[in-house]
Parts: sequence; structure tokens; C-alpha cells
Amino acid sequence: DGCVAPNLFGAIGTGSTLQPDHAFAFLSGRTNLQNFLALNKKYHASNLTRAEADVRISAAAAVIVGFPRSAILPGNFMNVVLTVFDMPVDSTAFVPAWESLFLALENAGFAEVPFHVKRNLTLTYAKKMTPIESFSDVTGCKLGLVEKFVAGEIPSIRQANCSHSFIEAIEATGAEHPFGINGSTNPNGFSCFQNFFDSISAGKLNITATALRAAFFTCSDCNPLFSGIGLGFNNVA
Repeated sequence: DGCVAPNLFGAIGTGSTLQPDHAFAFLSGRTNLQNFLALNKKYHASNLTRAEADVRISAAAAVIVGFPRSAILPGNFMNVVLTVFDMPVDSTAFVPAWESLFLALENAGFAEVPFHVKRNLTLTYAKKMTPIESFSDVTGCKLGLVEKFVAGEIPSIRQANCSHSFIEAIEATGAEHPFGINGSTNPNGFSCFQNFFDSISAGKLNITATALRAAFFTCSDCNPLFSGIGLGFNNVA
């Protein structure tokens, strides 16, 4: 059943560690790795030049793992490394569904999010909508502008006419323009979540589904394409 061992995982954009400065690393399992190999075979067997094939393979791999179109516009996604490895013995992989992420935060020492908040966020993504529509619904961002943000037509989610509570929650993490505008201040990983939960503990921020979605958007690369159900989605696939 396939040519990739089930114990292998892949990660795009690694450094000396898996996705440095990130609380959680998004990994590709056996299915994605097999798709990468199939794409490599398909394009290199075509009449394209090596350079033309490589560009298409890189773009397709990015789409498979959920990178937005903005990440693969000309000049972006250059010299990005795909690392394939056995899962380290001190690490655990889990399906990136909302409940798994909530539990991972608790296991990292953060306060438990109230059940009704987790329920509200989860149920938003259980409706018959695309992940982009669900993101717009829970954040109050205008759908058409979110689509432009994903496409790279506007540089910051701040320009998507989002609800005040969503922007307030982003600011509580210490970020300015997550996923946009180079040079902006963006704490990464657990320090980002720590800022978020500290603001809640201090009474500066209310914990709501909107605020929680802002935290995962900012601190854990859960962009508007993130489905929250463990399955990939991309509007350019």
C-alpha cells in the first residue's frame, strides 16, 4: 500500500529544529509524502524543463499542505526545505483537530479553555461551510476580504474589516500583522500563547470563540484555510 513507510513524516520550512519558534509543527504523513513523490514523477516525466517542473512541484506541495496562494506568489517560497524523518522518540504526533489542539495547550501548562468556548468554535467549523467561510463567520472578517488576504491581494488581516474582538485578541498575543507585512512584531510559539492567556488572566481580554481563533491564527499558523477537522483544504487546489 504505497511506497512510503508509515513511520515517516515530512515538514516544510524546517530549521535546526522542526519549524523553530512555533508551538506546534505541522507535519505531512504518509499520504502527503506519497503525493509529493507522485507529483515529482509526473512533472519530471513531462516536456517541461527542469526549472519549470521544479516550480510546479514546489507550488503543488505547498498547496497540499495548506499554504495560501500568497505564499507561492512569484518571489515567495524560495529555497524552502522539505525534511523527511522518523518521529523523534520524545515527540508525539496528533491530528490537528480543534479538540486535539485544546488538549495540547492544556498539556503544555496553559489554563483549560471553558467548554462552551471550545464548543462554539468547534460547532462553527461543523457547519456546511468552507474553512474560509467558517473563519469569516467566527472572526467577523469580511469573507471577500479574507479571500483577498489568502490570495495575497491585501497584505494584512487587519485590512479584512474584522470584528474588534478579533483584532483585540491578536494584539493580546503581542503581534502586529500576523502573516503579513515584513518587519512587524510577531512573537512566536508558546510565548505568543502565554501573552494571550496572560491577557485573559489579567481581565484585559474575554475568552470567546473569536478570541481563541485569533490565538491559533497568530500563534500556531492556523491560517484561514485551516479546517479544524484534521483534513486539508486549499482554495487553489
